[in-house]
Amino acid sequence: MEQCFLISYDIADNRLRGYFCRRLKKIAIHLQKSVFFYEGNSEKLVHLEMMFSEKLSAEDNVLIMPCPKISYEDARIYSGKKRITIVC
Repeated sequence: MEQCFLISYDIADNRLRGYFCRRLKKIAIHLQKSVFFYEGNSEKLVHLEMMFSEKLSAEDNVLIMPCPKISYEDARIYSGKKRITIVC
């Protein structure tokens, strides 16, 4: 079953931050510099969490927060002048 998640990170190392950004851009909607909206199944999420946990240092932070439909169905998200509609 597909679920939706808000993913945000604060990673000190520029190279590692770029790596995560590139990986997440392939599978999620890029909302802000370090904020993504991800839709996927539990297996993909576990893989994503393992990817993060293996590479992060003690000073890095990652937030992966479930987004029930009621949380985002009325959300208004804009990127530049373009409105983004999220449908799960």
